[in-house]
Amino acid sequence: MKTGNTARVFARIASDRISVQRLESGMPAGQGTTTETEATPVSAKMKMTLKSADFEITPLSSEEQIVGGDLPTEWEWDVVPKHAGTLSLHLAAIVELKNLSRDYATVDKNIAVQVDLVDAVSKFAAANAVWILGSFGAGATGLWAWWKRRKKAKAPAAQTP
Repeated sequence: MKTGNTARVFARIASDRISVQRLESGMPAGQGTTTETEATPVSAKMKMTLKSADFEITPLSSEEQIVGGDLPTEWEWDVVPKHAGTLSLHLAAIVELKNLSRDYATVDKNIAVQVDLVDAVSKFAAANAVWILGSFGAGATGLWAWWKRRKKAKAPAAQTP
């Protein structure tokens, strides 16, 4: 993963009537993606939370959902790393029964995040725009003054016979 880039995180839960293969089918696959399976008790109403101090996390589905039937229940989040390094995400499945809730399955994942050069330069430029523009303006003014003095110094020498 790279700084400034958004990644999508999925979590699914299903009753024991649905096989693990069916639960995992249709999940994103390919380079840089991983799928993990964790057993947890399932209730008719469940919550999934994804937390981290190292990422900006945007939920794309309701935190609390009904679980049942012949299809898995799915949660989705968009995550954007706040900085580079080895960052951690914490996913918790929360079972709810009669006004009581309990975290049963938790998954902690460490993710290596690299600096994206374009993102780093654009963040630096945005944070220092006043200084960059001021330096450019001072340089342009100095160049204009030098050119004007040079032109003035050459003009009298050209007019003498």
